[in-house]
Amino acid sequence: MRFRNCLAILVFAASAAVAATEPAFELSRNRIEAFGLRAEAEVVLIGVIKQNLEWIGRTIPVVEYGTTDGSGRISFDLESGSGRASAWALVDLADGEALILSPYESDGRDSALKPGGRGLKSSSESLVVLVTRPGAGAWYGRVVDGGGLDADGVSDGTTSLSPALLRAPSPQLAQEAPSALAAGDLTIAIDFHTLEVQTVRTAGLADSR
Repeated sequence: MRFRNCLAILVFAASAAVAATEPAFELSRNRIEAFGLRAEAEVVLIGVIKQNLEWIGRTIPVVEYGTTDGSGRISFDLESGSGRASAWALVDLADGEALILSPYESDGRDSALKPGGRGLKSSSESLVVLVTRPGAGAWYGRVVDGGGLDADGVSDGTTSLSPALLRAPSPQLAQEAPSALAAGDLTIAIDFHTLEVQTVRTAGLADSR
């Protein structure tokens, strides 16, 4: 499994010249497109969009499922528009290949995901989370410190993540959520406020399901 990182402040673009073989994102006002992926691959896209609408700001979570075409390309229409600040992660469900686009990188930050309990924990108070088990399934949720999907159920400055509390990101992926993380699982979490993307591949936690 590899991570492809595109670290940049996002700007609107009508089109861009890209190498056909290099995985990348292209973001426009109402669409996000990924290319250079495996042909006919099942993928899940998660994202967080921050928008300023006159006097009102809003933050929008996004989750989409789809299959790339024969050239390894896929696009997703964004009903709410993309906004000028956003972060994205797209994962190939078969091999765990991840493509990430964010203004921030999590390496070395205190908020980065760490092992905790039967899952993971983060000092971020609100996260959009995707857990992927390559070749087996994917599970998604918006996890808030002290909220219903926070595994410890306590507002304590730590957001605890358990795959058992997540749900399938699409009706086409209706697998039952595992009770715990297993070796090889990929967890990607996007901070709802900072747009930081936090990633970890589980090395040795056992799934007791």
